[in-house]
Amino acid sequence: TGNVKTLNSNLWNWFWDCLSEMREDDRARVLQFTTGLTRLPSAGFSKLSPPFKIDLNTSVDKTHLPTSHTCFNTLSLPPYESKEELKQKLTQALTMASSEYGFR
Repeated sequence: TGNVKTLNSNLWNWFWDCLSEMREDDRARVLQFTTGLTRLPSAGFSKLSPPFKIDLNTSVDKTHLPTSHTCFNTLSLPPYESKEELKQKLTQALTMASSEYGFR
């Protein structure tokens, strides 16, 4: 477990590619899933406190969904092997969170 950017640069790049390809409302759902916030701070993304972080969760396999730690603004990603796999699992996690917790 640790920083995705350092431990798995492909996964890091795939995440940001997926995010850039999402509609604005889906990007907002990623923000809410990861931070609990429905909107960015007025000063912008870089002013999140604590800072937004993506961790590689090596304690699970790629069949698991992403998880989040909203108190720490952290998204934990299993070691997915492709961008398509990441996109599918992230979409599934967001859909489940939307229906279970009322995310919009």
